[in-house]
Amino acid sequence: MSMRKRPITGIDQPCSVIVLGGVPLGTRLDERQSMRLLDLYADAGGNMVDTAEVYGNWVPGKANASELVIGKWMKSRGIRSRMIVTTKGGHPDLGAMNVSRLQAADIRADAEGSLRRLQVDAIDLYWLHRDDRSIPVAELLGSLGRLVEDGIIRSFGCSNWETDRIAEANRLAAEQDLPMFAANQAWWSLASLDTAHIEDPTVVVLDEAMYRYHEETGLPLFAYSSLAKGLFAKMEAAARAGTAFEAPPLFDLPANKRRFEQAKLIASDRGVTISQVALSYIVSRRFPSFAVVGATDESQLADSLGAGGLTLGEEELALLDNG
Repeated sequence: MSMRKRPITGIDQPCSVIVLGGVPLGTRLDERQSMRLLDLYADAGGNMVDTAEVYGNWVPGKANASELVIGKWMKSRGIRSRMIVTTKGGHPDLGAMNVSRLQAADIRADAEGSLRRLQVDAIDLYWLHRDDRSIPVAELLGSLGRLVEDGIIRSFGCSNWETDRIAEANRLAAEQDLPMFAANQAWWSLASLDTAHIEDPTVVVLDEAMYRYHEETGLPLFAYSSLAKGLFAKMEAAARAGTAFEAPPLFDLPANKRRFEQAKLIASDRGVTISQVALSYIVSRRFPSFAVVGATDESQLADSLGAGGLTLGEEELALLDNG
């Protein structure tokens, strides 16, 4: 199956529905391994790697490692024109997660640093990695708009923003004829979450209100943690081995057992893997929807890429939702 692509307003080429997650690049994977994975992804038709200024900063001596290896890869392969270059900034310093970094100077410094590390003349889609509700959306739009005016970025999106803030920002932008958020990133997968066990209070999980907003507006949605840390593949492996599976507290809900059984039936009927069903659950929506997938080896990546041409029907999606 060939990789499907879907449009994003303000981006001059459609985006592959499977987006490669950049967290392990340059850290868990060394440069050679990272570039091998990037080559396989691009050869399969993938054209967006989800990275961020902060990716790698938790490893001593690996600051900005993900951006650095992606930039080196694009330059060495001469592949920049085929890629939608994207990254995120404005994340709090890891040692002070309660201190916002979304002042204009913070946003500009992160974007300019990313531009150098990615070795490009402009970032196609730049994301604010977090929100700060004490800062008016008009001020944040102004900071991003000036980056567009200066040619540092071409469009922008938000990551881990609540629905009301996204709606307020885009409403204000429309009223004042300013650039809008081109897309949104949120935590979303086939798995239901017990939100009491989410350790980072700054992340935002897709809820019904946010889903309806995307349906109504057509705003593109990028789902991170799209495979729920491999939950359903692990459940399937345990079932095959005849061993008990103990879900992590975050996913230890009856709904996930029901969704697993339904996904297993659909996978069997379609002749695909359960992980491919889980990813297609995200990318088969009426609005532009994309799944960010992490991979640390070729087999994991190949499995995820197999979902790039798989579309589930409305009945199948409803069966998964209802378990």
